[in-house]
Amino acid sequence: MAKKTKKSAENIAAQTAAPTVDTTPTVTPKLIVAQRKFNRWYVYFKGVAPKDNVGCGCKTAKSAIRYMHLLKARYGATISQTIYERLQFEAAREACITTTGKWNFYADNDFEAIRLGLFYCWRDGDSFVRVEYRHGAENYTLRISHLDHNSHESFTL
Repeated sequence: MAKKTKKSAENIAAQTAAPTVDTTPTVTPKLIVAQRKFNRWYVYFKGVAPKDNVGCGCKTAKSAIRYMHLLKARYGATISQTIYERLQFEAAREACITTTGKWNFYADNDFEAIRLGLFYCWRDGDSFVRVEYRHGAENYTLRISHLDHNSHESFTL
């Protein structure tokens, strides 16, 4: 008759047995990138086969940023920092409008935008009209005006 082993001996034998090897492939986090083609921003995963890739062609840089955040939330992917900074730079765009045309440029604040607009007009000999700021849904116009605080109640003819 065989001798019965104790449960503690069985547990020790189970712990010292060879560990099982996980054969599932490790999943590397996907990298979200964007590329400008045909006047659109194409947002997609880098290094993913086209049949498995989810991408979108966005009209503006701001909508491309929103789509990147959506992909990050859905798939747990990481956003390319350089592409993200470029999209933020593209989203904050100013336009200087003159009597002969307009220029697109980038400025950090309103004061800098007016200064650059006046410089471009002075450099090219144009007349300054306005600076337009376009940042997503926030659009406004900057103009130069003179406030006259004198009283014009009395006129002499």
